[in-house]
Amino acid sequence: MEKKDNFLELAKKMFPNPTQEVLETPKKVYIDGHPIDFVSEVESEVFGKDIVKVTVTFFAKSFKSESMNEKPELSQELENIKSTLDSIDVNKESSADTLLSMSAKIINLSNKIKASRCQ
Repeated sequence: MEKKDNFLELAKKMFPNPTQEVLETPKKVYIDGHPIDFVSEVESEVFGKDIVKVTVTFFAKSFKSESMNEKPELSQELENIKSTLDSIDVNKESSADTLLSMSAKIINLSNKIKASRCQ
């Protein structure tokens, strides 16, 4: 029961009002009206009046993840930015220049992430 309660609490925090509607028919599964082909398994578990955990397993032609974990160079840049931001001493005169420099680095990283998603 604890696992179910933890998932429900997480779902409420992350998605206070789920919006997806899933329909399973004998031939297809639809998510928000979009058909999902080659479905091999559908599982559902009701957690509340408007919260249902749905697991859909299907076969796809390909799979691509846009996770930062799969882009180690971008992850490293982000970690460098975080480290620099954490070390800023706002009592120093140079902190304004450092923040300005970091703003440019953040914008540059943002542009790299956008470009990598378009590939």
